[in-house]
Amino acid sequence: MELFIRIKDGQPFEHPIMEDNFRQAFPDIDTNNLPLEFAKFERIERPFPEPYTVYVGVVYEWVDGIVKDVHQFRSMTEEERVETDTKRVQNII
Repeated sequence: MELFIRIKDGQPFEHPIMEDNFRQAFPDIDTNNLPLEFAKFERIERPFPEPYTVYVGVVYEWVDGIVKDVHQFRSMTEEERVETDTKRVQNII
């Protein structure tokens, strides 16, 4: 299934649109020759976080001429690491 996204001021705007919905909403647009107001979108599955990382969220960014999901992570704080380790130990006992 193809997805499309609206482009505003050169950046992804709002959320992806499924192909069938796109064709119904914009029947005069050729999806093989999109105007500058639209782009193809590629959904990327959320990867599993590495140990001691926290999933922050997803943003839509241009990657190689296509807008894609870009998943963002951050390192845990020292307090979060201690809490995570404590929970792991409690689950073992």
